[in-house]
Amino acid sequence: LKMDVVWRHRRLVQPLTATQQTLLRERLTVMTAVTDTAIQSVQKIATDLRPVVLDSLGLGAAVDWQARDFQARTGIVCVATVPEQEAPADRDRATAMFRVLQESLTNVLRHAQATRVEIRLRTEAGQMILRVQDNGGGIHPAKLHHPMSIGLAGMRERALLLHGQLEIQSPPGAGTTIEMRLPLLPPAKPPEAAP
Repeated sequence: LKMDVVWRHRRLVQPLTATQQTLLRERLTVMTAVTDTAIQSVQKIATDLRPVVLDSLGLGAAVDWQARDFQARTGIVCVATVPEQEAPADRDRATAMFRVLQESLTNVLRHAQATRVEIRLRTEAGQMILRVQDNGGGIHPAKLHHPMSIGLAGMRERALLLHGQLEIQSPPGAGTTIEMRLPLLPPAKPPEAAP
């Protein structure tokens, strides 16, 4: 864009012929298209970093939105089951769960050759649990703990940072199940009444 702007600036300091005006209009049209693409890319990056739906509607709605978006973009059936009542997750836990979901879906798309993904978010026994299961080919056992499996290592790290667990089950040829468990924060104590 900067090169195009400089080129146009140089052309505008002198009178333009009809041919030069046509060329200038064509280049401006291309610049507009490049600008639109850049804006869309920035919006997508911002959404991927921290989706607005996560802050405004909560983790359950964000999980549901991500499943629908994944299915629309890839054609892979993606079904999400989320609790009707929002889980009491703080910002860090909600973000960690959402990032593990995104990484899991990225792995499904890149490696699994799956036709279906099932996502389940629930709370149970003081924990928030995210389960992502696909019907793909599974992960080769050597890759489960390979140091170059950065996505898997990152998911494990997210769980550990919040005193949680990440379990990956991937029997050969039987798909992959990723389950993340994070402890819920204890409910805030109400302020004590003054005597």
